[in-house]
Amino acid sequence: MKLNKLSLSLAITLALGSTFSMAHAETTATHIKSEVSNVATRAEVSAKADEHRVDTSVKNDAKRIDTSVKNDAKHGSTVVKRDAKHADASAKNAAKRTDTSVKNDAKRVNTSVKNDVKRIDTSVKNDVKEDAAKVEGKKVVKTKENLPTGVYPDTKDNWARDAIQAMTQAGYLSGYADNTFKPSAQITREQAAAIYGKVLQHNLNEQELAEIATKESSTSYSDVEADRWSSSAIKLVSAAGVMEGTSKTAFTPSKTMDREQFVASAASLAKKLNLSTPVKAEKVTFKDEASISSAYLADIQYMAQRGIVASGATENFNPKQPVTRAQAATI
Repeated sequence: MKLNKLSLSLAITLALGSTFSMAHAETTATHIKSEVSNVATRAEVSAKADEHRVDTSVKNDAKRIDTSVKNDAKHGSTVVKRDAKHADASAKNAAKRTDTSVKNDAKRVNTSVKNDVKRIDTSVKNDVKEDAAKVEGKKVVKTKENLPTGVYPDTKDNWARDAIQAMTQAGYLSGYADNTFKPSAQITREQAAAIYGKVLQHNLNEQELAEIATKESSTSYSDVEADRWSSSAIKLVSAAGVMEGTSKTAFTPSKTMDREQFVASAASLAKKLNLSTPVKAEKVTFKDEASISSAYLADIQYMAQRGIVASGATENFNPKQPVTRAQAATI
């Protein structure tokens, strides 16, 4: 019976202990749940606070950046304006210096030109003085310009320079005693005779020249003295039939020649030498053909057919125009 009471007591004790343990566990669970809820709440509040702080920090950073950018832009604008101002001032100073430099250069050039003109004027005066001294019989030594053979001081820039040089080198032309050629001077009949005479002597053989010489004795002009510089040339071209006198007894050696006379005599020379110049045009004409003397027309046409003189319906021959020494060299 005691044993049963003891067992009953133990059972009650165990039951009460179990009930207490369960109640305590429930209380503990409730407490833990409350703590968890509090922790969650605090965490949420903390998170919101952190979010607020971050948002505020971002806004502050953005505000500072915006302010910094504006300040930088303002500073940059100020720097640009200052640099532009400096550049403008520098450009103005450079322009001023350039203008001053140009004026100084112009002044120096003007002075140099004046000095050159003065030297040229002095040189011309000295040349005139030297020429005058030469006329008075005083000996003046002048340095000659070093030019190629056949080129003269007054032909080095002339349009007919090459023809004059070639004819001089061939021995057909020569200059004057003062080493000039006088290309613009009108050619005279005796000068033309001298040219044609040299061409004949250079291109005919001894027998042909001897045959011409036999006819020279019958060629005489009252206005060509035996000691005249052109006497032998005039006799040669007259005997060869290249040139004729202005009359049966006169040659008029100092008379100038016009184009129709000179070209006609050049044609006679070409025929005498039997030159095989090819014909370029069978029929030739000139715009002013009516003004060409009939005595010279055939010879002029002969030269035009071979392209030695220009021709054409719109081309004037200008038969009465005087021939210059330069033109004679080209024909």
